Amino acid sequence: MNIAGVVLCGGKSERYQKQKIFETYKGSPFYSYSAAALQQGGIRDVYLQTNRTMAAALSSAGFPLLLEEKEHEGPLYALAAAMRQLNNKDWIFLLPADVPYVRSCFVSSVLEYVWNAAETADAWIPSERDQLHPLHGLYHTGCLPVMEELLHQNKKSMHPLLKKVHTAFIPYSIDQRDFININRQEDWL
Repeated sequence: MNIAGVVLCGGKSERYQKQKIFETYKGSPFYSYSAAALQQGGIRDVYLQTNRTMAAALSSAGFPLLLEEKEHEGPLYALAAAMRQLNNKDWIFLLPADVPYVRSCFVSSVLEYVWNAAETADAWIPSERDQLHPLHGLYHTGCLPVMEELLHQNKKSMHPLLKKVHTAFIPYSIDQRDFININRQEDWL
């Protein structure tokens, strides 16, 4: 499987009231947990997807940067930008930068599930009951034309993409800590 890991590091962090990806948990910045989970989970090529404003602060992070042409256009735009730049890859494993509890065993379990699945899909999305986690998903780069069409319609969310491509769901427990994202400072106090 020709795959790259991409950590979304270009958000505004409006609810957090300052740039949260640089906040630390156990001495390391939030984004580093997602990058480490991807690498230790079996993905050799890991990138940080960001914008020009944040690129300088991330330049010493130890991971190659993918830059968005426009800032703060949402996760669908960010994933499309990553796919355009990583056009030699077949799959993108996406993780947000604000999930400091994500573990490498989560990444390896998704990859194992997909490899062992009896079906094929364009997108593999973890789900817990009715809660979908599209920012923790695995996307085939063949989704790019559909994404471009949705972006042309000014769609920014991942959910319209999941409705347009063949999406398979990976069941997870409702209390899985890998999905806990930090949107507000009080979320982890």
